[in-house]
Amino acid sequence: MPIFVLVHGSWHDGTLWADVAARLTEQGHEVHCPTVAGHGPGDARDVSHDDCVASITTYLDEHELDDFVLVGHSLGGSVIARVAERVPDRIRRLVFFNAFVPANGTSVLDNTPLAYQELFPQLAAQTTANTVMLPFEVWRDAFIGDADLARAQETYDLLTPSRCARQPRSRTSRSSTR
Repeated sequence: MPIFVLVHGSWHDGTLWADVAARLTEQGHEVHCPTVAGHGPGDARDVSHDDCVASITTYLDEHELDDFVLVGHSLGGSVIARVAERVPDRIRRLVFFNAFVPANGTSVLDNTPLAYQELFPQLAAQTTANTVMLPFEVWRDAFIGDADLARAQETYDLLTPSRCARQPRSRTSRSSTR
């Protein structure tokens, strides 16, 4: 059975995938849900996109993972795209689940709607760590508008501020997956 490595997006940590991981585990899969650098409770937020990528690559090395399905959600898509450039021969498949896949020379921020391209840097400028945390109403309407208010608030309470993703993607090599 394939091994799954599930990479979360902005504002989340590895616990985002708890329900999905439980279902995959019930089906007999080995599942890993690492927390990207700078996204865990209490983590320093002054991390670059390269640091995020390195944290996942290090996790894969430390757990000696090979022949796995690498799944990225939201910001996690940009992370797994770069991880795939670093360890292409170890990945069975890439899955981009509602994810960013910035073109070479563009950042995640460049690929967000124009209103957010303006809002995120404004919010980040108000913090000492260049982090973004959307007000609940904005986040609910943009990201979880189909949930009832209690579920939306419960989910929002799990979020942590994330660094404003301005670092352009720089493709370093040709990647391939099996």
